[in-house]
Amino acid sequence: MTPRAAILVVVCLAASTANAFGDEQIVLCDLGVTTQVRNANATFNVIYQLDIGRAGNVTRASKVRNDFLPDEKIAACLTRWKFSGPGRQATVAFQWKHGEGWISVGITDGGLTRRIRFDPGWASAYRAPR
Repeated sequence: MTPRAAILVVVCLAASTANAFGDEQIVLCDLGVTTQVRNANATFNVIYQLDIGRAGNVTRASKVRNDFLPDEKIAACLTRWKFSGPGRQATVAFQWKHGEGWISVGITDGGLTRRIRFDPGWASAYRAPR
C-alpha cells in the first residue's frame, strides 16, 4: 500500500466513524436577551458545558459562565442540539458585543473547534418587534 493510499484509508475510516450517528443539528435559538441587556453597555460571553449521550443528543447543559441571561432558556435551547458522536462533552461559547449583538458561537468537542461568526445585524430582519 502506498503512503497516499494509507492516508486515504485513514481519512475514510475517520469520516465514516464521525457520521455513524447521523448529521449534527445546531439550533440557534432566542437566548432571552432582554431589552435592558440589549441597551446596556455590555460585552460578554455565555459559556456552557454539554454532556453528549449515546445517540449524540445533549443530555445536560451546565452553566460555566452566564452573568446576564436566563439559564433555563439557554439550557432548553442547547438540549435540542445533536452531535455526530456519542458519549463525550462539548463546550459552547456565545459572544455578545455591545452595539452589535451576537457576533459568534464557538463549539469545541473532541479536539474539534467550530466557530460561527455572524455579520452585524444578521438576524435583525427576522426579529419580531419587542
